[in-house]
Amino acid sequence: MTWLRWPPISVGEGRKTLARLRGWLAGAWELVGADLPIFSLAAFLTIAGTLLSAWTLAVPLTVGLCVMFLEKLQGHKPQLAHLAEGLSRFPAAVFIWAVYLVGLMPFSAIHVGTYTLTQGASRWGLLAEAIGHLVVATPLLLAAPLVAHRDLGGREAIGASWRLVRTVLPLAFITVSVLSLLLILGLFACGVGIILTLPVAVGTVVLAYRDIAASCPDADG
Repeated sequence: MTWLRWPPISVGEGRKTLARLRGWLAGAWELVGADLPIFSLAAFLTIAGTLLSAWTLAVPLTVGLCVMFLEKLQGHKPQLAHLAEGLSRFPAAVFIWAVYLVGLMPFSAIHVGTYTLTQGASRWGLLAEAIGHLVVATPLLLAAPLVAHRDLGGREAIGASWRLVRTVLPLAFITVSVLSLLLILGLFACGVGIILTLPVAVGTVVLAYRDIAASCPDADG
């Protein structure tokens, strides 16, 4: 694939790690801002489809959003029809979602256990749930763009994602943490902010995939 605009951000160490993440966020904001109506509508459809399907379509529609960003990076106009391409990769996307949920189960059990013991919400249970999300989501960070870009199966995408992520593990962990906070802030903004923060988050992941894959061409094979 030939990337036209938004040149890759150079690999960095230490202090450059945060600069690299800021570059991805800024690049995603630029991508979204250039086609704000279409990305906002796509985010709304993704959220609506996710809720109406009881979260079954969460990852397939996210893969569709990744396709939109990949098309944008090639200089093409993103279209709502690209969301359907995510649905066409339903088995791989649902497999990724299932792996995430299974991986989260031990942490959810801790949450439920502390809730039962304290007879109410426990900050330790919530902390366990949050840590579980970060631990499980980090290796899966690049799975959705891999499915969107290379049409990999679920297991292959997860394996390739981990091979790429482990080369920049601290950066990947920080990226998942920041994007999770970004999505939470979007929800707090009367629930409407998520229509903006969701595409920015997905765009950040796509840019991260592009740069990490380019810097480690043998890692995802």
